[in-house]
Amino acid sequence: MKKTVLTIGTIAMVTLSGAFFTNSVSAEQSLDDVQAERQEVKSELSKAESKIADVLYDIKDLNEELVKLETVLEKNQEQLGKVEEELDEYEEEIDTINTRIEERNEILKNRIAAYQENGGNINFMDVVLGSEDFSHLISRTEAASKIATADKELMEEQEKDMELVEEKVEEQEAVKEDLKEIEFVTTTQVEEVDKKKKSLKNKEADLKEKKASLESEDSSLASLESEIRAEIAAVAEAAESETTTPSTPEVAAETTESNETAEQTSNSNVSSNSNSNSSNTSTPAKKESKPKNNPAPANGGSAISIGKSVMGTPYAWGGTSPGGFDCSGFVQWAYGQAGKSLPRDTGAQMNSGTAVSYSQAQAGDLVFFTNPGGSAHVGIYLGGGQFLGSQSSTGVAVASMSSGYWKDAFNGNVRRVN
Repeated sequence: MKKTVLTIGTIAMVTLSGAFFTNSVSAEQSLDDVQAERQEVKSELSKAESKIADVLYDIKDLNEELVKLETVLEKNQEQLGKVEEELDEYEEEIDTINTRIEERNEILKNRIAAYQENGGNINFMDVVLGSEDFSHLISRTEAASKIATADKELMEEQEKDMELVEEKVEEQEAVKEDLKEIEFVTTTQVEEVDKKKKSLKNKEADLKEKKASLESEDSSLASLESEIRAEIAAVAEAAESETTTPSTPEVAAETTESNETAEQTSNSNVSSNSNSNSSNTSTPAKKESKPKNNPAPANGGSAISIGKSVMGTPYAWGGTSPGGFDCSGFVQWAYGQAGKSLPRDTGAQMNSGTAVSYSQAQAGDLVFFTNPGGSAHVGIYLGGGQFLGSQSSTGVAVASMSSGYWKDAFNGNVRRVN
């Protein structure tokens, strides 16, 4: 009878332990899947951040190109203004020349009228035949010659002035057209650069949206990973408790055996040794209970100890893994390994958790700094005026914020991760 009851108890114990073992294996398998998926998400997140950086560099180049083009446009407008002023001056000169032309036209009209009154053109034979004597002939010949010469000079001056006017107008119109062409080409280039810039801005917005989605997905996976770790720890604790506490079937077996022995002792005359054995059998052996092992923290340990384990890792812009970290990537990784989800960017981390004053800062809080160029830096406060972070000059290392550069750069922002 005793063997039968004990056998039932053993089977129940094995069955129960097997259930715990199966759940633990399943949880561990799920944990591996979640970690693999998180690694893939982080890889995609790193690629997105790299693409955003490339886009920002392209936008920077386009901004510089726009500045150059705008400078060209300004100079072109300045030159065009000068040409417009010269054209105004030429207009005044043209008016002056036209006045001279009009005056000459009046002179020529008067001479033509005089010729007509004298019967037409004055030719040399008229001068000779109309002379009264030789002296008169010479006088009339010189007069006719002077009139002819004066008319010729007037006509030549008239033609030169008209040609000059035409040349100046044509020259300035050509310069004006050249400047308009330069303005058209430059304006077209500006429009093209603006289009490229808008396209890059849209691409940047899409990448940031994708990054935000990946960060949200990573955060969800981090929470799921934390839950699975907690489940594994709970299963391990339950299994440990089961090995130190008698199961219900075993207690029943010992109680049955105790009753049977007591009955045999009261009905038969047995030796004192038998009575002693029966008495021992009827009293269940008291097992010493082992202290329960507290389950490992669901977050996987302290972010500080995890962070210190990778001290010496070189600084890498955009880095989020032990191969190379930037400041926010290191903080996100350390807390992520500890089961705490933080945003990727320093700016977003500044608004995470709960704000506390520096006088109330505790080890594990986030501390923020502002570099002279305006960029932000983040580290994990260690206490005693020291913090752990990934600095561009040292990589992952402990630095002092009580003196020197980081004291001046500390902006007073302290956040406690919830």
